[in-house]
Amino acid sequence: MKYLFEISAELIKELEAFGLSNDEARIVSILLNSTKTLTSNELAEMTEFQKHQLYTILSKLEKQKIIKQVSFKPKKFFSDQITFNESITLLEQQIENERNAFKETSDTNLVSFYQLLGFDLDQKRVHEYLLDHPATRNDLIRKMDFLTYEKARNITDFLINKNYSRKISSKGKSILYIGIPLKEIMKNKMDSLNIELSEKKNRVENIINLIEFRKDERSGNREIETQILNSNEEINKKISQTLIRTTNIKSSLFLENDENYSYWTKFVKNELKKTIESVESGKKFQWLVDKTFLKIFVEFENDLIEKIIKLKHKFQLRVTNKTLPSMMIFDNQEVLEISSTGTYLEKGIFVFDDEYTDIKIADFDTIWEDSSDIQQLVGEMLDEKKLIYFMGQNIIFKQIPTINIALLGDKGVGKTSLVKRFLTSKFDPNLNYTLGILVDDTLIKLPKRSFSNIEQMKLMIFDFGGQQLFKEAYVNQLEDKRGIGLIFSLNDPESLDNLESWIDLIGKEELDKKSVVLIGTKSDLTIKVDQDQLWDFRKKYRIENYFETSAVNGKNVHKVFEELAEQLSYTIHENEIFN
Repeated sequence: MKYLFEISAELIKELEAFGLSNDEARIVSILLNSTKTLTSNELAEMTEFQKHQLYTILSKLEKQKIIKQVSFKPKKFFSDQITFNESITLLEQQIENERNAFKETSDTNLVSFYQLLGFDLDQKRVHEYLLDHPATRNDLIRKMDFLTYEKARNITDFLINKNYSRKISSKGKSILYIGIPLKEIMKNKMDSLNIELSEKKNRVENIINLIEFRKDERSGNREIETQILNSNEEINKKISQTLIRTTNIKSSLFLENDENYSYWTKFVKNELKKTIESVESGKKFQWLVDKTFLKIFVEFENDLIEKIIKLKHKFQLRVTNKTLPSMMIFDNQEVLEISSTGTYLEKGIFVFDDEYTDIKIADFDTIWEDSSDIQQLVGEMLDEKKLIYFMGQNIIFKQIPTINIALLGDKGVGKTSLVKRFLTSKFDPNLNYTLGILVDDTLIKLPKRSFSNIEQMKLMIFDFGGQQLFKEAYVNQLEDKRGIGLIFSLNDPESLDNLESWIDLIGKEELDKKSVVLIGTKSDLTIKVDQDQLWDFRKKYRIENYFETSAVNGKNVHKVFEELAEQLSYTIHENEIFN
């Protein structure tokens, strides 16, 4: 290992006791000891990890809130006492969710109980039998026709390891098993989670005591000053106090993963009304929101929608497919970050630091540039009555053209990873193979170099699963796809050869009528495809546009979709856009 500073064995031990693997603990210890944020390339240089391995570790640690990504270009990571406290908050939320799930599952719905506890059907049947009939494995095999000895062994091992069953005595040389009642299992599970939470809190204290949080380059050689806000009242009070002395506010609000629609409808309406009052008193706002917000917004009263649209020079609302921590930036000087665990405005961190704020501003502005004005998106979602009302108010909505594209290629070449990287700017190493067709939609802005009069379009991305058995069913699904992405893996020459069979589904003449991009994936791995073979393929099918990409490091991912969008923009007829 090429560490630039000494890594404490005691710190590694505490991090492992916290629940991290040795590899994860080593990465976190580097970030804890570092005097600055570190890029993934810097972390790769400081360790022996391969990039795939490193990205998997960073992705998992980020989900657990143990590390935080603080910029996009390039990605930088850090870990400190705040991130560890956020990981504790996340665990508390998970425990509360499990507790609520147990409460909502009634005694009469035993199937739901078993599902919550992770039982499959055979494990459930064995457990139910053992509740009333203590038995050996041989007894179970005699009583239950579906059991072999190996299956009986696996199920009893599962029940013992999960503490869903006990060994109560011996019967000759055989072990006797008895099932533990469900209510006792649930109580034990909650007790275990609470003990885990308590132990993790103690470990966090030990970790914080072990590490000297040095003066950080990010904060100009001084400690970052923060204020933890632990309630809705505290956060609202802080916002009100800060707004008094603030003129320009950047704000992001993302609701994508929350299903509490009625709560968010009430919350969003209240926040919009408060923001309108602030705008009318001289403030200027930039709001970044997601598509869930948009769905809520179009259901509001006409006068509220109208007011926001007419205030657009002082209150700009933009919709994005990307994700950003929910936060407020005041006059480009101070940042309020809202925890993504728990209810919005329930927990927050107010940060007073110039460099930290600059990082957040850069992240916000990067996404802002690629986002879409809400007025451009509202029109296609309004019902006829609302459209007639707004026409009467001289508010016209411009239609955004929608184009269907298909991604074709063998199973495992990385089609879904490519799409997810494009939509989220993150690599997910745990994606499963796509079965059938996976559909995503996204708004994309045309590159500034484009000569088209189209500024942006909606891409409907059809990710066709690569299994052979689905191919015949795909023929009719390809007719309305104007854009085609032909995808192969750069470390699998056979996947390039197999694109011939995918082209046969479309037909060479039909392919010539479509916008086509050839995409080689996994450029971060060893390239095994012969360049002459590649050139012959492109020449045969007259494919001009070719990109080598990597979903792991993001190489050329955005360029692929920008190129397709630009090609497609020249095929859009005037009657597909109206004012």
